[in-house]
Amino acid sequence: MKKLILAIVLFIPLVILADIVELKDGRMVDLRSDGTYEFLESGKASGLVFSLSQKHDSYYMDTKKDAFGKEKIRAFIGCWFDVTVENNLDFPIVLDTFRLSTNVKLGDGWQTSVSYSGNDEPIRPKGTQFYSGEWMRFLTIQDSIVVDKMPSSSEKIGLIRKYGCQKFKGSRLSVVLKEIEYLVPDGTPPINLEKTVSVRSSDFLDFTVR
Repeated sequence: MKKLILAIVLFIPLVILADIVELKDGRMVDLRSDGTYEFLESGKASGLVFSLSQKHDSYYMDTKKDAFGKEKIRAFIGCWFDVTVENNLDFPIVLDTFRLSTNVKLGDGWQTSVSYSGNDEPIRPKGTQFYSGEWMRFLTIQDSIVVDKMPSSSEKIGLIRKYGCQKFKGSRLSVVLKEIEYLVPDGTPPINLEKTVSVRSSDFLDFTVR
């Protein structure tokens, strides 16, 4: 009887904390109730692994007159992220574009996602490629505020602390699967992005795939 019970237990899929499961290749994945998921650090890395390399505050000023000729000063403040992609596939791949999206609530019409474009260089098997968010500065995840006068240096620091990268701490940033465009060598079998793309966790925010 003990042997029978042990055999049944061994063939039950491993589930930890109800929403964390172990895949056949040894990876651990956290399945969220909102449809997103995250591959955990345990287990071997496979597929395409996205990680946040660095974050940067973004800040610039703009002056514009309104319909009545009064000059308005706007501060555009946000955050942009550098991304590294690791290729653990058995073939090279070119990432044409991919997009990151935040769940932070920003002002109407302002960026809640940012698109990255590749440089047509393939990522070799077991290789990595760095994507600088600086090139996407005009698509920075950002908001804007109207101020009465040009901020002083100390006021600028205060605004950046309030509306820059710090605003995104603890939020969710996701790699959007349907926004990934790629090229692979002729004859390569179709890629199932849901099974191929994963992320490395970030201490700063909740980095996921959706």
